[in-house]
Amino acid sequence: MKNKNLLFLSAAVLSAIYGSAVAADCDSTLTICETVNINNGDTAQINKDVNVSQGDGVVFNGSSTEYKAQAITKNITVTGNGANAIKINQGATFSSNINLNGANVTSENGTAILVEGNFPKRGTGVYIRDGAIIRGKTAAIDFSTLKTGFRSDVNGEIHGDILGNNHVDTKINFAYQGGAQNALFDGYKITGVPLIENHGNLTIQGKDKTIQWEGNFMNKENSQLIFRLDDNTNTDETILHVTGDVTLKKVAKQNLILKAPVLITSLIKILY
Repeated sequence: MKNKNLLFLSAAVLSAIYGSAVAADCDSTLTICETVNINNGDTAQINKDVNVSQGDGVVFNGSSTEYKAQAITKNITVTGNGANAIKINQGATFSSNINLNGANVTSENGTAILVEGNFPKRGTGVYIRDGAIIRGKTAAIDFSTLKTGFRSDVNGEIHGDILGNNHVDTKINFAYQGGAQNALFDGYKITGVPLIENHGNLTIQGKDKTIQWEGNFMNKENSQLIFRLDDNTNTDETILHVTGDVTLKKVAKQNLILKAPVLITSLIKILY
């Protein structure tokens, strides 16, 4: 019995020490350690990296005042189960974009960007700029319940799935920021996006099973499509399965780099 009590005491002490160490990981003098709530149509004022162990990272709450353009330049990381790095709540309406300018937005156990508010102006949404990196375990970007269109221009990296709402005005522009740029997609699926375009250099990371894109895909003129393989890529399976129409506009043979089997279903158009 004495040994059992000693064991329980040791476990409690270790738990307390471990808990203290975890709490000390976030230095509030250098980092924002709690959820940042944006209210009343305000502009986000985030001057330090955000690192939250319990709860969401940055939350735009419902507001009777529209939110204007937002610029986020600091990294946002959340580690809690089901936590969102950026969450746009129902009732939050944006008249312009949320621009992620070179920021790393990461949810280790949830969704990196969860959108439940509205972007009523066509062509607005979350823009991934200046090499920003979006990484989510559940999904990278989830706007599947959104009632309006949603656009995302990607000059950076997406690690995780994109879950769209299939709105007619919903669109993803890969490798674009005012012109041709670079983008990486490292996820298993894109759903609910009627039009996916590549404007520059788009790299698709091969996975252990077929990547599914539900929608139409256009490879713009002089753009480059690269399939990157590694030891985890299953080359016995189709690398990419696109269910919609695929258009390759004035694409030079050397610019369409297919290093593994690639299945593109439905109609294929090559325009010269």
